[in-house]
Amino acid sequence: MYIDPHVHCRDEEQKEKETITHALEVAERAGVDAVFDIVNTINPVTTEQRVEERLEIADKTNSPVFYGLYVLLTPDLKQVEEAVKIHNNLFPRVVGLKLFAGKSVGNLEVIKEKDQKNVYRVLSNNNYEGVLTVHCEKESMLKPELFYAKNPISHSWARPEIAELESIKDQIGFAWDTRFRGKLNIAHVSSPESVEYLDKVRRNLGLGGNEIGSIKVFCEVAPHHLFLYDELMNIPEGLLLKMNPPLRSRNSQQGLLKCLKEGKIDMIATDHAPHTRKEKLEDPYISGIPGLDRWPNVVDKLRKECFSEGQISNLTFNNALKIFGLRDYITKTGNHGQLNLDEYRGLRPQNVLSII
Repeated sequence: MYIDPHVHCRDEEQKEKETITHALEVAERAGVDAVFDIVNTINPVTTEQRVEERLEIADKTNSPVFYGLYVLLTPDLKQVEEAVKIHNNLFPRVVGLKLFAGKSVGNLEVIKEKDQKNVYRVLSNNNYEGVLTVHCEKESMLKPELFYAKNPISHSWARPEIAELESIKDQIGFAWDTRFRGKLNIAHVSSPESVEYLDKVRRNLGLGGNEIGSIKVFCEVAPHHLFLYDELMNIPEGLLLKMNPPLRSRNSQQGLLKCLKEGKIDMIATDHAPHTRKEKLEDPYISGIPGLDRWPNVVDKLRKECFSEGQISNLTFNNALKIFGLRDYITKTGNHGQLNLDEYRGLRPQNVLSII
């Protein structure tokens, strides 16, 4: 019944957090028909061999849930060129390319703006027309010195909304300057200002009034940014709610929900990222929370917010199917069992569980 276009499976050195096998089991029981894996493991998925290793694990599960995979991009332009070939050869199993335009979890970010623009140039020169999903947080505008672990809400101050917005502006500019032919998808938008800017771009009012031509721009939002807000971190274990980008103010959270209702956001994606309690509550105070099991709750919440069934279907399935070009590969079934939450092995902040 749903497509989750943004999950982080682990395996390998991080199998205690999550595995492809377990994630697909959870997805099936939660009514999810497809998941797209962004693999920020210690050994990143940047080569064809690594892609094939991940796909082999998924195939051995015999899961009815479609498993799609992203190839991650690096500043190495030969690797970017190879990633285009991998996508073209292995689509639809390789659903797109992922660029971290800011450091999050893992060590595969492309920080320098000149390197980011070069990535777009290589993609354009190689006629890439697939999805490029970008984590947008401008590194120079982050304020890591403001984070104080004993005051978890400070994480939101350390990664301000303006850092997301300015990074988005960078990506739009790079796509325009290089005549990017693909589909630019902004991951986990967390600020209504970011969404409003993207909406203006899509209505050809961005970039100082310049026409944006054929650039295709989309965005996704995570349930935690739709329904949670920064003040919920003011609890003894508030670090359980630490993620990148962080939770925003109550006003921003409400504004984001309004943008979703107005049709300015294309997809809902959980950004499912389980970690151990020790990693969350002790150094390195890692970012990320699980969400794959919460799909039925998310949809119930949308209904309570008076979203129509048509809106919900588009946000949770139809739009992703169209954007990623998967109409011929994924069928909406809904023929899944009921999820037993006790069986879900992963971190969940119990004191706010009823909100999502």
